[in-house]
Amino acid sequence: MKRILNDRIRRGKFLLPVFLAAIILISGSCRSTHPLTIEILVPAENVIPAGNNRFTVVNKSLWPDSLDRTVVADLLLANLANRAARECIIGLTHVIETSGFADTILIRDLAELDSSSIKYPINWWILDTLAGGEKGEVVIGLEYFIVTAEEEGEMITGDLFMGAEMNLYYSLKLSLGIHSLWRIYHLPSRSIHEEYWARDTVKLSSTGVNLHDAMANLPDLSEVLLEAAYFNGYDYGRRLVPFWVQVNRFYYKSGSAGIREGHKLALQNRWLDAARVWRQETTRSNKLIASRAMYNMAVASEVQDQLQIALDWALKSYYLVADPAAKKYIDLLSERITERKRLEEQF
Repeated sequence: MKRILNDRIRRGKFLLPVFLAAIILISGSCRSTHPLTIEILVPAENVIPAGNNRFTVVNKSLWPDSLDRTVVADLLLANLANRAARECIIGLTHVIETSGFADTILIRDLAELDSSSIKYPINWWILDTLAGGEKGEVVIGLEYFIVTAEEEGEMITGDLFMGAEMNLYYSLKLSLGIHSLWRIYHLPSRSIHEEYWARDTVKLSSTGVNLHDAMANLPDLSEVLLEAAYFNGYDYGRRLVPFWVQVNRFYYKSGSAGIREGHKLALQNRWLDAARVWRQETTRSNKLIASRAMYNMAVASEVQDQLQIALDWALKSYYLVADPAAKKYIDLLSERITERKRLEEQF
């Protein structure tokens, strides 16, 4: 890369000052902004049916059928699959609890004779019993939970001398598959709201002098599996209920005394006071300062969850100075306003 850059400089001497100027502009732009992280509520992809805010989660998964046995998988504890299934359910319930969709979540175990039961939904009278009669209207069943393990390994060799080869190390690759089958039952309508397979894969690798040594150098498989199972359930839960995510934003911290003063107030989480100061800057004759102040007003409005007001300020900022960052922010705010309408339908 260095040689290519030097060749370009030799072919055109003007390229170096232009290149340096670009670096100065970029670094200057970074110095003029302040990063910000806010939490926003994202709508569910397939919301749980409306009920009385009381849900029952049923664990119908099994061991030993739920664990494919391979050389590496044989090292797992006999009850690890059941533990992983419970972690999967815990991940699901954590999302529902934090969403505010449920006041009460009951977790039930349902023993089955063999894995063929996944073909058939749970009997409705059993669901009524598990849900406590009329107290609960929605049952989420972990119908089946399976862990698959695939391993691939080879001895890596290398030339020693005079064409002779020697073993250097053994390379082992392990792939753990987490598969869960979920059914959502709506008791009042006696209907299955959803049947969904959730799949995740965790890839691990290690080396050693031989296969046994490479296996010993793998991370703790039980810890990896339990964590992967938790997030398998967690990710499925995010499909069912609105959830909070962190997103990155920025605002301008320099350009005028007023913008700097607003920045100091924003650092203290005094967004309303910062907005009052920035609003005064929006009437400046200097278009760049006014545009930055308008952009900051948009950010302050979003922080206060006033999305339409935020969009209006972002549009004013872009129409004054056609900054690509303002255009991107307009698109983000427009998307959030559309999602807000979906959120209102889900609550």
